[in-house]
Amino acid sequence: MSELRPNPTASAASRPNPAPTSIDEYIAAFSPEVQAILQRVRVTISKAAPEARETISYRIPAFTLSGALVYFAAFKKHIGFYPPVRGDAKLEKALSGYAGEKGNLRFPLDQPIPYNLIERIVKLRVKQNLAKKPAKTRKGEGSSRRSMPSRTASCSCGQLRIRVEGEPRGVGICHCLACQQRTGSVFAALASFSAPFDVFGTATEFVRLGDQGARFIFRFCPVCGTTLFHTEDGRTESVSIAVGAFADPSFPAPRVSIYDSRRHPWVELPPGIKTFDKDPT
Repeated sequence: MSELRPNPTASAASRPNPAPTSIDEYIAAFSPEVQAILQRVRVTISKAAPEARETISYRIPAFTLSGALVYFAAFKKHIGFYPPVRGDAKLEKALSGYAGEKGNLRFPLDQPIPYNLIERIVKLRVKQNLAKKPAKTRKGEGSSRRSMPSRTASCSCGQLRIRVEGEPRGVGICHCLACQQRTGSVFAALASFSAPFDVFGTATEFVRLGDQGARFIFRFCPVCGTTLFHTEDGRTESVSIAVGAFADPSFPAPRVSIYDSRRHPWVELPPGIKTFDKDPT
């Protein structure tokens, strides 16, 4: 049975005009209140399916993973979510109050959005799509990049996100005074990942000179102020991301501690960590 798709000729309240070229453009066309909801829906999807790709399809936001995964759109009185849920009786029952025409979901804007149900929908869709993947891979449609694990880090409001693939090159903590001031904490926990990486949303940049003259470009969200990641000017092979932005308690522990000379005496380091009084690079 073919899946039902969202109606691209739906009410103009559901889509910006002219057609958006990105999810950021789509969301920006709505009121601040609706923007906040759309961003949270977007982040919920991304966290439930970190390997999925963002796109615009039928003039509305969509995610793909081994085919179309989910779509969502803003209407005058509700958030539309597509395609209809099939294959999980308990989830279908939980969503019965939101099912609209042809089974597509409508989440009223005057009621709390059930983000927990959206997460369950996305995880179900991932499972269903990946169940179809082996046949495609045998035909040569797979890719080594898609097979790598991916992680997504997000600012507090969800406007700015970065997705990386593979395991971190290194995880460390920095006690330098600049990092303490930048984070508002007593140290910064950072993870380095190899390129390529995908950035979603709008970032504001701040450039700081390191002790040895290197230029570090920090990107933070202009809405909530979260410093999400930074790169070194002239070096495109890696990116450093705030560990806490992954919101993952199982994230690998730091193995290196730098500027230990600035460490607060009450801060205890994990056993076996390598320490340096300054930056060893």
